[in-house]
Amino acid sequence: MCDRSLEKAQADFRVALCDSFNTPVALDVLRDIVSRVNVYINSSGKALNLEVVTRVARWVGDMLRMFGLGEGPCMEAEIGWGQDRSSSLDNVAVSRARTYLRHPGLRTR
Repeated sequence: MCDRSLEKAQADFRVALCDSFNTPVALDVLRDIVSRVNVYINSSGKALNLEVVTRVARWVGDMLRMFGLGEGPCMEAEIGWGQDRSSSLDNVAVSRARTYLRHPGLRTR
């Protein structure tokens, strides 16, 4: 996982929204980057680059908030999309990134 993956996702997301606000394609882009981050987290072990994971998680959270998902305020340093989070599978990368950031000792691979 690298910054290029995030940049590509951001570009693809923008293209989808510029195409008559193609929300299904835009959400597919978000789902794809979350899946890629999950694979990256599970396969990286101690080489995990938390900076990249954090940037992806924050961007995905920002985009989900843009669509009105999540409720309540979101502090600038928070990872997620507000106080009332659903339990969908798309939350997995954000949850894992948050866990790794809060508890770096959990990275045992």
